[in-house]
Amino acid sequence: MGTIAYMSPEQARGEELDARTDLYSFGAVLSEMAGGRPPAGLAEIIGKALERDREARYQTAHDLLADLSRLKRTLAAGPGAPAVRPEQASIIVLPLENLSPDPENAFFADGLTDELIAELSKVRALRVISRTSAMLFKGARKSVPAIAQEVNVRYVLEGTVRRACNSVRITAQLIDAASDAHLWAERYTGALEDIFELQERLARQIVEALKVTLTPDEDHQLAARQIPDARAFDCYLRGRQELYRFTQAGLDRALELTNQALEITGPNALLFGTLGEIHFWYRECGIRTDEQTLECAGSWAAKALELAPDCALGFQVRGLIKGQKRGDMKGAIRDLGRAVELGAGSDSLWILAYVCFGVGRMAEARRYTDRLVSVDPGHWGGRLVQAMLALMSGDLDAALLAVRSWVDWTADPLSKLWLGIICAYAGRQEEACDLFRQLAATGAEPIHLMGTIYGAALRRDREAFCRALADGSMADIGRTDKEFSWWFADCCALMGETGDAVRWLENIIDLGVVNHRFFSECDPFLAPLRTDLRFQAVMDRMRERQRAYED
Repeated sequence: MGTIAYMSPEQARGEELDARTDLYSFGAVLSEMAGGRPPAGLAEIIGKALERDREARYQTAHDLLADLSRLKRTLAAGPGAPAVRPEQASIIVLPLENLSPDPENAFFADGLTDELIAELSKVRALRVISRTSAMLFKGARKSVPAIAQEVNVRYVLEGTVRRACNSVRITAQLIDAASDAHLWAERYTGALEDIFELQERLARQIVEALKVTLTPDEDHQLAARQIPDARAFDCYLRGRQELYRFTQAGLDRALELTNQALEITGPNALLFGTLGEIHFWYRECGIRTDEQTLECAGSWAAKALELAPDCALGFQVRGLIKGQKRGDMKGAIRDLGRAVELGAGSDSLWILAYVCFGVGRMAEARRYTDRLVSVDPGHWGGRLVQAMLALMSGDLDAALLAVRSWVDWTADPLSKLWLGIICAYAGRQEEACDLFRQLAATGAEPIHLMGTIYGAALRRDREAFCRALADGSMADIGRTDKEFSWWFADCCALMGETGDAVRWLENIIDLGVVNHRFFSECDPFLAPLRTDLRFQAVMDRMRERQRAYED
């Protein structure tokens, strides 16, 4: 059986073993050899060898040998040699402050912030905090070092924008958060028609100050003008800010403004992709639930890719549709992976990580999640997948920590629902029920109603449970939504309604979620079903479906 001190978790559990089990034991030996004082780089190698989840561990001894050999060469080079993995330059662009006489021009400052983040994100040698997290600091009265520490970056850019009539003035200062020293401060002034040049000059000066060398392709991308007309660009910026409201009024206005921009530019891939994104969110937010809306989103994404085969937003929208609405997980992984390669935003990364988790590709899910959290620590999707991965490895404390950090960042209803669910998973029934009560008392949207249903199931209150499901609207949502199907399966299992729980699990498979190990072993609420032949048959079907994603 082996020696207890060097035994992997799966060996201790009596599971089937493979070469990765030996690599865990080897990591334990390395840890002992290091004597508590591992040299630079060895701690990381040991940590990867000792991962509890074998999918995140070294997959072959060859990979482990390569990292050890690289570390040996670095140590042999002596003091002053470059580190195994040199620190990557990292920066957050804080929301530019609007100093325009007209407060309506706040959209322009936010839009330029977004565009600058997008420009810098094209430089692979930079780690740039994404828009979602950067915007959380809008109006925040925190010191620069505190903000930098919160998102784990070295540099901070802050500045102002003043737009009056046809003139634009941007001021910016780059700060080294480690010393709170200003590296440079600059003012950029010009007409509205000069905005592209001003934006490019600012991005290039940041890159130069951080001593980053651009590749020829990156140099070309910084000079590119995806929307060449300043008037159309103005409409586009307004439309983007309206889209981020994720309300019917906001999406309606975004649609109107994007169409105005298209009237000026003619066919444009970025604008086509934006129209696809707007229609996707109409459907995702439950504003337009008809099939035609989803088809329209796909049609605009197709037009974007036809016009520009490397349009990141086109791949992102197409991948979101496949992963969230069509159950085409292979297609989603392919399209979202391409979108990420082309520099798409956090939505592509989080859905990609979530889809990989849903089909049991755990190593990829972890890799994409780590990448997302590094550039967008405030993005709720990253924290959610972190929690799911922790649940898979049996680490309930880590799962709770991930969701609590999500609540701390945003405190939205969905984060409270997930916190309640994971508290219930961890046996904290009283805390879970309290969270569900709070949720039910603050609204009547499906997320709030789910709090009522979960709370009733935890209390085994059949009357309240049946009353919450009486009108059938929640069940209708469950038939087309992966998460609601999962939650209904859990709640039915808690209520002892095995047949209904099994039917919801079958629906989950039809929607593309086939993470066999999670449902057959890790979800604690399904434990009473595991001896039921109907449940076992559904799990067999799920296992077969998952095998299609193992190549």
